[in-house]
Amino acid sequence: MGDIIVIASKLPDGTVLNPSVSCEIATDRDGEKVWTPGAPRQTVTGGRVNWAHRDVDWADTLGFRGRDDLDAPLGEWNRLEVVARGDTLRYIFNGRTVNEASAVSPCEGRVCIQTEGAEMLVRRFELWPLDRFAEPWPQRHP
Repeated sequence: MGDIIVIASKLPDGTVLNPSVSCEIATDRDGEKVWTPGAPRQTVTGGRVNWAHRDVDWADTLGFRGRDDLDAPLGEWNRLEVVARGDTLRYIFNGRTVNEASAVSPCEGRVCIQTEGAEMLVRRFELWPLDRFAEPWPQRHP
């Protein structure tokens, strides 16, 4: 939960939008990009930037849990907050900042949630304009 996936899309008139984000990135042992605060900033124009503590041995199998996964215990709700402020993004999962990007382009458009073909139950979905909040960015957690 919390990966940034950069995918090109087309407008109804056929115009192709070529997105990009800038993130602090390191690569894991498999060469995958991982958001790593303090690492050199890189521009990503396609593909994925994994969340900060994604298990390098992650497996797409039923019931798999990474050693640092932040999912709530079975039967409890997870909370995902995506704060899009100007051309920046911050993903907060169960109270922990798990990914950030800046120089996001385009910096407006549709909200999309990817579920990897799996069922997703939503208890509540809220969309708030940021000018309703005066608070600064939440603090990063290690």
